[in-house]
Amino acid sequence: MHESGLRNFLLINVPPIDRSMGDRDGRIRQRVHMFNSHLELLREKFAARHVRDTRVWVFDANSLYVDVIDDHMAFGVPAQGLKNMTGWCTAYRNATELDAFDEGCGVKRGEYFWRDETHVTYTVHNITAERIVKDCFRGQGPRSYCS
Repeated sequence: MHESGLRNFLLINVPPIDRSMGDRDGRIRQRVHMFNSHLELLREKFAARHVRDTRVWVFDANSLYVDVIDDHMAFGVPAQGLKNMTGWCTAYRNATELDAFDEGCGVKRGEYFWRDETHVTYTVHNITAERIVKDCFRGQGPRSYCS
């Protein structure tokens, strides 16, 4: 991509999927941590090779999601409409309507943090996008998730 002329790169690390999967033995968390550490090293190496003409950011989705799950009130999450921070409903796995509702799930699709074991809902994507703009491009976040 760099050879094609791209000079700005935004990488997003792996979220804490262990928080959705019941990671009893800690293996998933360990693998996510290893991947995210490796991603940071790759960013540093790439940025060092192209220091004159390239900007490379890593957005720490992992820490953001842990913070939102653990203290969602601090992120205005009730205003975002999230009601279930730890589970997901299999009835919504392939749902395409943003506000789909299944009585067996109890809340709308977009009111879940997790869409399934490894993916977040569009509501969380919106929170992520807001933080990327604030932290990576405007530098306005009280706690930056962008390095």
